[in-house]
Amino acid sequence: MTLGISGGPLIVALILGKLRRTGPMLWTMPLPANIVLRNFRLAMFLATVGVNAGQPFVKTVAESGFTMLFIGVAVLLMTVFIVLLVGHYLMKVQYDDLVGIGSGHSRLLHEDGTHRAARHRVAMTYPSMTLVKVIAAQIVGLLAVGNAG
Repeated sequence: MTLGISGGPLIVALILGKLRRTGPMLWTMPLPANIVLRNFRLAMFLATVGVNAGQPFVKTVAESGFTMLFIGVAVLLMTVFIVLLVGHYLMKVQYDDLVGIGSGHSRLLHEDGTHRAARHRVAMTYPSMTLVKVIAAQIVGLLAVGNAG
């Protein structure tokens, strides 16, 4: 199993993002730059999918659509269960916060009744679960190959 070409940089980014600053170096990104990069990433993804879609996509879905659907469900459920189990048993997070973290949209209620977004939890959960999905996809693939052989 490997983390792929982006696994190492993603782990370093998580660590540096948690530190926020080391000496004179600031590791956080201003909001406008974050929004520009997020929109650029989405545009590139949609352009790539649009260029590469078509006949190969239809052929793949026709041949192994249900298999890919079940693998996707297995990977998704594996990541959700990991979040729920680790959050509940190891980190002792409240259930409503935990479900919000698992869905990526967590809102916390303060004692004074005001809401605030739990951005720090979502910001750590999303890239962490991306790593878990990379590993989970490999595990599901190994299990599928092991059961087929």
